[in-house]
Amino acid sequence: MSEEPNIVIIGGKPVDITDPCALCRALQAYRIKLATGGSVEEIEVRSPVSTRRTRFNGGSKVEDLDRMIAEAKAACEASIGGTPKRTRYAIRGTFRPY
Repeated sequence: MSEEPNIVIIGGKPVDITDPCALCRALQAYRIKLATGGSVEEIEVRSPVSTRRTRFNGGSKVEDLDRMIAEAKAACEASIGGTPKRTRYAIRGTFRPY
């Protein structure tokens, strides 16, 4: 029995979330779109007395998106067979004669 692909819409394009490399590319493209203001929405409410204009971003928080990109990138590298790139490094202690 073959597994059905799980398709979601990211940035207006369908993406199979079972493919971590495609998911990583789609999330990075969406992150760039958010950074350049591509998903900014504007609402204008007019009444006889006043006019109000509101701008908002329909995406998620940047920190959540960065975390999802890092997870997808690590899963992609693991599926290819490579080792994931280290993101945290130990600070080596050295002797300082003060």
